[in-house]
Amino acid sequence: EKVKQAGHAILGFGFLFFGLGLMGDSLKEVLTAYEIFSRLSHNKETKKDADTIKELIGEDNINTIRAYLKCNINANAAAEELFLHKNSYAYRIKKFTNETTYDYNDFNTILFLKLILTITN
Repeated sequence: EKVKQAGHAILGFGFLFFGLGLMGDSLKEVLTAYEIFSRLSHNKETKKDADTIKELIGEDNINTIRAYLKCNINANAAAEELFLHKNSYAYRIKKFTNETTYDYNDFNTILFLKLILTITN
């Protein structure tokens, strides 16, 4: 909860490991993911590219994406968060998809958008 209030990002990558003996492998994956994210988020060119993408997406779409991510990728909850009827929210998503070709139902797209928002904040 304190991490959310501080505005930090939490990303998780890796395979599911069973057993204490494999915990070291899981930790290695986490550290590798953290190193990659740290390099991306502190690279001036990456930040510049992310800012450009964010600008192209537009502020209305950014707010829609933020609500979607905040509500754990739940469209109905995101609609409530934005005080929209679920059909109005669905229209926004369809419009966004048509304008950008980003697919809200694709995990890689959602991860990409999350990274863009994290890097630009």
